[in-house]
Amino acid sequence: MNDSKIIMSRARGASIGQAKFESTSFYNENYFQRLMGIDDYNPLNRLREFAKYFYSDTFPISEFARWLKMPEESVTGLCIDLANKGFIFYDRLMTK
Repeated sequence: MNDSKIIMSRARGASIGQAKFESTSFYNENYFQRLMGIDDYNPLNRLREFAKYFYSDTFPISEFARWLKMPEESVTGLCIDLANKGFIFYDRLMTK
């Protein structure tokens, strides 16, 4: 933990795999802008705004969708995408 390097290896007999590492303190303006896609807003900003409005970091997608005035299915897809990219934690069981 107190070293500036990490030594990684695979277990004996394990197949070769791939890994991707990103720093949690790394910020890339181009990547941030690409998250917007064709929308007029960045979904991470909207999530932050809604969390403040809802007074919680945990909330149902149905409430977020209603606040965005978007179909719940679209917002669910957005949240799954952001979770796959590591920005949020998405628990589909909590949406019921």
